[in-house]
Amino acid sequence: MKYANLNIEPQNNINTFDIEESLVKGTIFKSLYEKYKVKNEIPNFNNKKENLLFLLMAIDFSIIDMSLYLLNNPNNLEAKNKLNDYLKDYQKLIIFYENNYGPLSINSIVNKMKGDN
Repeated sequence: MKYANLNIEPQNNINTFDIEESLVKGTIFKSLYEKYKVKNEIPNFNNKKENLLFLLMAIDFSIIDMSLYLLNNPNNLEAKNKLNDYLKDYQKLIIFYENNYGPLSINSIVNKMKGDN
């Protein structure tokens, strides 16, 4: 029984959307989105807290998408650098959010309790 063939072409120069747009479009890679040409817009938020949560989701999505890309292109230095930037931004944003609005997960509470001892 023959299954679908998957042809993944290595990309030397990765062209990505910014993190907010990538979440809305469903991919960080512009070359993958061009085929769909669906008009999606970044939502407008009523307050800073909602905007920060959207940014966290967007960075999280970008981290996952870039990690999947790196599974197929492990030697792409540009992709590795972008992933590291996403991870740094994600950590900074979590700290900022939790300092202003409270914990995002039970892990945040446990880690804070460990630090208080």
